[in-house]
Amino acid sequence: MSSESQNVKSIVIIAGHRLPNVPRTVNPIIDNLVKAVQSGGGAVASVGTDQGIGALVKSVCLYHNVPFIDVHARILGIVPKSLIHEIFCARYSLLLTLGDAFHLFLSKDRVGLIEVLVNRVNESGKTSVLYNYDGEVIGDAKA
Repeated sequence: MSSESQNVKSIVIIAGHRLPNVPRTVNPIIDNLVKAVQSGGGAVASVGTDQGIGALVKSVCLYHNVPFIDVHARILGIVPKSLIHEIFCARYSLLLTLGDAFHLFLSKDRVGLIEVLVNRVNESGKTSVLYNYDGEVIGDAKA
């Protein structure tokens, strides 16, 4: 798909904690979000597309032929954990720049790097919806 053939009206970020097994309860939510983006002429972006929410989002977008942006950082070799943390936080800066709206899936303990993105979305004032892995809306990034 060339940039001349289709104008993307908005980019929706769908991301979450990097769980190896995503509960089936989120499947219809992801499917509905992607279909809504498709009907609005938008694109979807996510991270961690090798497993978890990112992998599910990617496969649903490809299935529905929705433009998909896979934002990732590939680290080759041994680097300190502190640098890995900085690299993954920088990846969230790119999502924040690209995204018009954010749909974020959070684990019950609410720990991990995804919380960096939640905080940045909150500070930005951009539209957001937070979900738990039971498929329930638990608030927005300001909550």
